[in-house]
Amino acid sequence: MAEKQQQSSSEWKVQEHVQLMFRRFDFSAYDEMRNFLDELGELSEKEEYYPDLTFSRTHVNVTVKARGEELAQADFDFSAKVDAVASGIALRGTSGSN
Repeated sequence: MAEKQQQSSSEWKVQEHVQLMFRRFDFSAYDEMRNFLDELGELSEKEEYYPDLTFSRTHVNVTVKARGEELAQADFDFSAKVDAVASGIALRGTSGSN
């Protein structure tokens, strides 16, 4: 499993006992958070992969639970796609366009 962990960004926390990983994404504005949720929803539909979410005005907690006994490559691949969505939101937010 250590090999798989190296493929996920260091922002994701892996929990060993109950196989899951989670990450908090912080945004500078409510609109950015909403855009992230919208794009994450589209990604989830496309991938048929539905993480647990909690959120407030400017942050979203994303939890990816193992589908089997332990976290698999598909879980780490999905987390990388979530990271890419968040990076895209952050870049658009920095440039001032939505």
